Amino acid sequence: GGQRAGKQVRFEKADVEVIQQEATLVKTICMESVRWLAISYEERMANTAIRGACPAYGEMRNEVPEQGRWLSAEDMLERRRVVFLGYRLREKLFGGRPAVGETVRISGVRFTVIGTMGLKIQDSNYFTSDDESAWIPYTTAGDLWNTRYASVLVFEPIAPRFEKEAMRQVRAAVAKRQR
Repeated sequence: GGQRAGKQVRFEKADVEVIQQEATLVKTICMESVRWLAISYEERMANTAIRGACPAYGEMRNEVPEQGRWLSAEDMLERRRVVFLGYRLREKLFGGRPAVGETVRISGVRFTVIGTMGLKIQDSNYFTSDDESAWIPYTTAGDLWNTRYASVLVFEPIAPRFEKEAMRQVRAAVAKRQR
């Protein structure tokens, strides 16, 4: 995100491409698109942040499966209708029952639960806590809402000490493309 003279910065695929070319200190980068939608299992329902993300996001933001697995490259390529649930969201929908392999509905569309997260202690959140969130492949999110523009770019520098400089490179690349 980031406000500039009242204009919300939006990112698209071309921004990612230019960052990959020019930001030499960036190891991985991922677009994230978020919508507040209804997710349900049988008669239980929650309105929460449904986050379209890429496989690398899991490692970058430390989304560790307690059960099942995180999103894969195949999920992305094949636009699979699979979902990874945060801890509290899983509890809300499933109570103590296992969720992996079960079918939930997001905006009425069926998704298979592939993984769930343990309780996550976080010092920084945006949108909402990861415990309350659900993640689906970025490509699949495009079936539910318009994902041309991402609200967030998540990136990882080649090493932690390069974080500030990598951020500068990312900003410069986006500024150049978006003028």
